[in-house]
Amino acid sequence: MRVGNKRVLITGATGFIGSNLLRELVNRGARPEVIIRRQSNIWRIKDIFNKINVHCVDLTDAKRLYGVIKQIRPQIIYHLASYGVYPHQKNLNLIKEINLDATINLLEACKKIGFDHFIHTGSCFEYGSKKELIKESSHLEPETDYAVFKAASTLYCKEQSTAHNLPITILRPFTAYGPYEDDKRLIPTLLMSCIRNRRPVLSTPGAVRNFVYVGDIANAYLDVTNNQKTFNKIYNVASDRQYSIAELVEIVSKVTKTKIIPKYNAKLIRAYEPTMWRASFRNIHLDAGWGPKHNIRQGIQKSYSWFKKYACLYQ
Repeated sequence: MRVGNKRVLITGATGFIGSNLLRELVNRGARPEVIIRRQSNIWRIKDIFNKINVHCVDLTDAKRLYGVIKQIRPQIIYHLASYGVYPHQKNLNLIKEINLDATINLLEACKKIGFDHFIHTGSCFEYGSKKELIKESSHLEPETDYAVFKAASTLYCKEQSTAHNLPITILRPFTAYGPYEDDKRLIPTLLMSCIRNRRPVLSTPGAVRNFVYVGDIANAYLDVTNNQKTFNKIYNVASDRQYSIAELVEIVSKVTKTKIIPKYNAKLIRAYEPTMWRASFRNIHLDAGWGPKHNIRQGIQKSYSWFKKYACLYQ
């Protein structure tokens, strides 16, 4: 990471990955500029509010957004704002506005001011279900509204980078887990069931995920920052293994030394549930030296320690 004294802007900082990236930047001595909506739930970053500069503006309001960008004049932009990845986020207009329109507004505003590096967050869901190793060159076959508009935002950023020679990098994180994750997600569900002695309600045991510890994902953003090799590139931020839900239950059981008896098929199964979810992170390793530092057991152990300490946040 070569941020130095440069002005750093983060969108989506109240979200899971964004809040972890924000904390890592603060820990490294930066004082980031953060754009949030007035109605944003700030529970993930409330304790570091005195270490960041907060600007309340809706990314879909192009005029007001440009005013804020003109004031901040950010040199490095981490764009993580999104909507639609969680099952309850079903508003199609918001899915389009926050994932695509907001991206266009933000990049257009930053283009007018000029910037050193714009790092956009795509999604592994852009690929859709695949029966082979997922590479950045894999055909995009989005299977949800969210995936469609994430793919559109990625393609827009890539086109702008190519057409105008802009320093833009796109990251596609796979299944993040770790501190500050929503407790309705798979790994927090398992960990909190151990902590509170409850039976976890899960979907099908054969569904697979490609898990990446959120601290490693935050490092991916930092590793590509101001690295010219990463300009006009798209990268998978993934691990080299996939795990089924049943395998994950066994791992969590061993790490926590808890017997877990899940209620399988008691939770809504997604129509696009993959049975293979292997991905290559070779390109980001070659260009930026990134690779996951935590294997699944190490990441689960860190997550378990954190959730035990901060279980009060999930009342």
